[in-house]
Amino acid sequence: MQGHNAYNGYYNIQSITLNLKKLVENAYDVILPDLQHWFLQRIDITRVYDLKENVNVQKYINYFRTLTYPRRNLKFYEDESVYVSRTNYNT
Repeated sequence: MQGHNAYNGYYNIQSITLNLKKLVENAYDVILPDLQHWFLQRIDITRVYDLKENVNVQKYINYFRTLTYPRRNLKFYEDESVYVSRTNYNT
């Protein structure tokens, strides 16, 4: 499925969600509930770069291992991704 991501600064969540709903309904021949019945749990925002070759992507990702992130939990997946979550300092 293509077309469900925000791009070029376009962040109309309702429009994006309606398009995703239509894509899922068409792909799986189902009818999903209207948006007023949905619960928004999380929105992930990312930046996309064209690094031309996979080896460049791997180097870029692995470089993050050398950096320090205060108050963050990091999980590294060699050559694939970095997951950064906030630590919880409740006392």
